[in-house]
Amino acid sequence: MKTTFFHMLALAQLMLVWTTALNAQAGIKYYFVAPTATITGTFGGAADNASCPVGYAKVEITAANSAQFLTVAPTRIRYVYEQLQPGRPLRTHVEKVMRISGSTIDINYYLIDDRNGLTTPGSTGIFLGITFSTANGYDGRKHVWPTGGSGGRVRLGEYQMERDQSHRAGGNAAIDELVLHESSHTQFTGPWSRWDGYITYGADEQHYGNELQGDPEAALNEGIGTFYGYLLNPTAITEMNNFFARADDRYFVEGQSVVAGRPELYNVSTRRRSSIGDVLVWRYTWLEIPGDYATYSERTPTAYFTYFWQNVNGNRDQALEMIISASNSMYDNRRKRFLSYASNRLAIKMEEFAATAAGQTARTNGTLTSSLFPYALLDLLTHFAMTETEYKADHDRNYPDRNPQAYTAYWSHRNAIKQLVQADLAASPIRFSDALRKIHDYCKTPANIVP
Repeated sequence: MKTTFFHMLALAQLMLVWTTALNAQAGIKYYFVAPTATITGTFGGAADNASCPVGYAKVEITAANSAQFLTVAPTRIRYVYEQLQPGRPLRTHVEKVMRISGSTIDINYYLIDDRNGLTTPGSTGIFLGITFSTANGYDGRKHVWPTGGSGGRVRLGEYQMERDQSHRAGGNAAIDELVLHESSHTQFTGPWSRWDGYITYGADEQHYGNELQGDPEAALNEGIGTFYGYLLNPTAITEMNNFFARADDRYFVEGQSVVAGRPELYNVSTRRRSSIGDVLVWRYTWLEIPGDYATYSERTPTAYFTYFWQNVNGNRDQALEMIISASNSMYDNRRKRFLSYASNRLAIKMEEFAATAAGQTARTNGTLTSSLFPYALLDLLTHFAMTETEYKADHDRNYPDRNPQAYTAYWSHRNAIKQLVQADLAASPIRFSDALRKIHDYCKTPANIVP
């Protein structure tokens, strides 16, 4: 019968829509974690306490129970869940972050209503519980600290998002930034540091943006995650720009850090003794940090990828694609997670684009950026502190499968670039934005385009 045929056709079309929607959701799941009574009272059934803090249970949020979830979800958890739905900017950017691994790693978001605190003492399950001190205006209880890891889990607590994250630069955009940052951690697999956290993060087991960590791999892991978060938080970028203009002792090394005893840092006679709580630290100005040690601060990779994204070829979408490609080249290998290796990968992508018809048009229009720029940008962020021998050694020990033409050409341009910005770097406040602009202008000059 014709009606049957058309009914079947309509059903097939509807199934196609459903399948497309399901595929769009593939790779991402959501779990609501709350006090056991909340879970059983709202969703019914036996409590699933596996991997949860003592007194808490979880339930997977699906299309069948999402309405129930939304009736009990607190403000920030509800915001995150809604912003992660297909078509929303946060979800779109999470899908870009998932391309770091070639979209091969699922993400499971664990959204925990921990407003009443975690039981102490007691197991916190898969969550990191920390005490929010009354001295800092909090309730003195243990709550969940946001984390993400290569197991595909992102754990976000209502208390931290409500009382801390939403008060940072950007407001709700700071929550978007947090989600993207932690999501990026799920896509970089294997060891995140050459040491464990006790050594890399030092005595307090914490990391800060202006801390020189135990190795640059850990700093890149954190810094690139913050860059992906900045894509939705422009206010935080402004704050970062202000940070790089500071000429004070804005960096520190923990006294018990693995790098504190390195001669290059130990022998800086002008470093200053200080403390954070009861932890001894040594403070440095940016210009006091020797060699490549600025790359041990997560602020440096954040700035590196942000300034690349903002400047290259006058096309942020294209620059982001290059950064995702560079991320993919090192997502499964800690030994590639260095800014010198990222410079290699980015310069190669820039040269590949320059060789296309679109690249030739950009050259004619004056929007093409020379592939010298990634190398010059790393030099700028380390205030040209590496010797040529040190820079080349740092680059070559990553064993890239090939080098861009810029790697050979850069050394004949390096001194001219350095002289161009020396006065800006020595100024107080540091004229970092001016130096960045001058270097990018240099790399847009036709005579300096490589290739």
